[in-house]
Amino acid sequence: MSRAVDIAPPQRFRLRPLVLSLWTTVLAVALLVICVVGSRALTVPEILHFRGTLVPERESREVLLPADVPLKDTLVSEGEEVLQNQKLAEIDLDRLRPKIEMLQFAVLLNATRRDCLLNQEKLEEYDLAAMDLDGQARLEMQTALRECRLLHQEHQLARRQLLQKRDQLRQNAKHLMLQTLPEGPEPAETRALRRAVQLQRFETAARAMELQLGALATRQDQALVEQVKSLRAEITQQEALLDRLEPFLKRQWLRAPKPGVIDRLRLGPGPHLFASDVVLMRLNSRHLPRLTTEVSVPATVAKRLQEGDKVYFRLAGLPLSAPTAPGYISAKEGIAADLAAPQQSRLTLLLDPVAVEDSHERRRLISHLAAFDGPSSVEIHLPDTSLLNLLAGASRRFSPAGRPIETVVTTIH
Repeated sequence: MSRAVDIAPPQRFRLRPLVLSLWTTVLAVALLVICVVGSRALTVPEILHFRGTLVPERESREVLLPADVPLKDTLVSEGEEVLQNQKLAEIDLDRLRPKIEMLQFAVLLNATRRDCLLNQEKLEEYDLAAMDLDGQARLEMQTALRECRLLHQEHQLARRQLLQKRDQLRQNAKHLMLQTLPEGPEPAETRALRRAVQLQRFETAARAMELQLGALATRQDQALVEQVKSLRAEITQQEALLDRLEPFLKRQWLRAPKPGVIDRLRLGPGPHLFASDVVLMRLNSRHLPRLTTEVSVPATVAKRLQEGDKVYFRLAGLPLSAPTAPGYISAKEGIAADLAAPQQSRLTLLLDPVAVEDSHERRRLISHLAAFDGPSSVEIHLPDTSLLNLLAGASRRFSPAGRPIETVVTTIH
C-alpha cells in the first residue's frame, strides 16, 4: 500500500508590508519635521493682558529768580491755580536799569584798559574819548588811562636804567682801549695783560646787562599778558551777566510756563535780590487728559519691548463695544529681584486719548476720563513671535487651573 506524500510549495517572503511600514515611518518623520519648522517660521501676534489704575500725568517745574535780578513783589500765593503766561512776580525795573548801565560802563572801562596795555599808542585817542563822558564815568576813565600810562612809563624807565649802565660799561671799555700803557716797574707784557683782563671784565659786565635787559623785558611782557587775561575774564563775566539781565528790561514779569498749581512758594512779598539763582516757587502742572500706570513684566518679555511700542487701554465703565484707547510705553527699567524670584522689569504706560482718530470717540473718551477713577484693562501687543514659542510660553503664563496669571500693577499716586 503506497502512502500519499503532500508536496506543498515553499512559503515566499512577503516584502510589501515591510515597504508600507517603512514609507509610513518616513512620512511621519517628514510630517513632524514640517510641523516643527512651520511652527518656527509661522509668526502670530502675542498679547499680554494686565489690570492697573490710571492716574493723571503730572510735571513739576521750578520758577527761578535769576541772580542779580531785583524782584519787586510776588503776585501769587501758595496753592493758587494759575493759567499759562499768568503773571507770577514783578521785576523791579527802577533798580535793574542802573545796574545794567553800570555793567555796560564796566565793560567799556575794562576794554579800554586791555587795549591800552596792549598798545600804548592808543592812549591819546582814549584821552580824547574820555572827554565825552560825564561826571563819575569821566573821572574813572581818566584814572584808568593815567594808571596805564604810569605803568608803561615805569617799564620804560627800568629798561632805560639798564641801558645806561650797559652803555657806561662799553664807554669805559672804549676809553681804556684808547689809553696808552702806563709807565711802571712792571714789564710791558704784564701791564698789557692787566689791561686785557680789565677789558674782558667790562665786556662780561656789558653782556650781563644785555641778559638783564632781556629778562626784564620778558617779566614786563608776562605781567602785561596776565593783566590782559584777567581783564578779558572780567569782560566775559560782565557780558554774560548783561546777556542775562538785559532781556528783563523788555519783560517786566515772571510768567507761568504752563497751567498748574503753585507749590512751595519760597519768598514772601517785598523786594528781594540774590547773588545766585533762587527757586522762587514750584509749579505743579497736570497734563489732561494724559494718564499713566505701571506694570511689571518678566525680563524676558521686556527684552522684546522698546519705549514707544503701542499699548491699548480698555477703560472700566465704558461698554465693550467702545474702542480701546491708544497709548504707548513711555519708560522701561529693570527691577532688582531676589535670587529665588525671576528677573522683572517695570513698564510705564501712557494713555493719550488725543491720538484717537474718531472725533466722537475722542470727545467721549476725554469726557469719561474727567470723572474716571478705577482699574482698567491694559493690552500690550508684543512683536510677532513664532507659534512654537507661543505654545511653549503658554504653559508658563497659565496657572495649573488653566486661567491666565494676573500681573499685579503698581499704582501711581
